[in-house]
Amino acid sequence: MDIVSLPLEIEASGIDSRYRLVVMAIQHAKHIAEGTKPQVDSPYRKVSMQALCDVLYGKFDILYGQEAKEAQREESRRRAARWTQTRPSERELEIAEAIRRDIDNYRAMAVQQSDVVQDES
Repeated sequence: MDIVSLPLEIEASGIDSRYRLVVMAIQHAKHIAEGTKPQVDSPYRKVSMQALCDVLYGKFDILYGQEAKEAQREESRRRAARWTQTRPSERELEIAEAIRRDIDNYRAMAVQQSDVVQDES
């Protein structure tokens, strides 16, 4: 039977509402999509279902209030640092722009040549 069709026992997992369950599953699904490994071995392949299993089986701490806000700020800092590390360098951006210009020129030449061929026909 699919986990979505099962009756939820959210009281046992420490979650106080279905809304909080959905929000937590969404946040955890984003983390799994970014590369975090699911905590529970589940038969599901979809990230959303893996996250829901993790949340329902209580495999991580649930933070409330000020503690939750501080954890979100820390996560934002970590994501910004990770993005800064993976951001392309100026040289890579210049090379990418040169490649785009070359492709645009190639496309324009191909259109011109096809117009010439059609005119000759």
